[in-house]
Amino acid sequence: MHGRDLAPFIEHSVLRPDAGAADFAAAAEAALEYGFRGVCVPSGAVNLVKRRLLDTGVKVVSTVGFPHGNQAPEVKAHEAQRAAAMGADEVDYVISVGAALDGDMKYLHEEAVAIIRVTRGKLLKAILEVGYLDERLRFEAAQTVARAGIHYVKTCTGFGPGQATAEDVKLLLRAVDGRALVKASGGVREAWQVVELLSAGAAVVGTSRGPEICGG
Repeated sequence: MHGRDLAPFIEHSVLRPDAGAADFAAAAEAALEYGFRGVCVPSGAVNLVKRRLLDTGVKVVSTVGFPHGNQAPEVKAHEAQRAAAMGADEVDYVISVGAALDGDMKYLHEEAVAIIRVTRGKLLKAILEVGYLDERLRFEAAQTVARAGIHYVKTCTGFGPGQATAEDVKLLLRAVDGRALVKASGGVREAWQVVELLSAGAAVVGTSRGPEICGG
């Protein structure tokens, strides 16, 4: 695969702190032009993007607890609930990295359940921010949220250390053991990276460079 063949597997993200209405609108238009799977934006931009993508088949993906993940579970749940009410089709939330580093998998499970309960069947992805976690904690965190009912585990925010790798994708797939899928994101800038991550087993790839990757 190359060029526009990759578009159905890409979630084009606009998550810069300085992004404004024009940037979110441009991302929506790019998604329609290239045929991206979805557009990933902050929760505050969901309504704007949803209005442009309504009934197009392009998913509106909202981040929650982004980028650090250190908000209380009930705060993340409220943000996720509001994003869903504003039209988000999917929610990508950042887990509590501190809890993961403490080995507190009970906290990660309860956090996941709190978000599941308020989002009324929306597709949910847990961002593990793998650059902070060793191999054992990556495995345990992915296993925990998948068992809680999260639909995808996701590698990175792109704002922390590390980036998506084929090795991480394979590790996370072993951890979820068929209970969830994997979204690879963080540092994905070239088409060859998308191909490599998909070949490793990722179902979706997140990047802020969707148009460039697909030949625009």
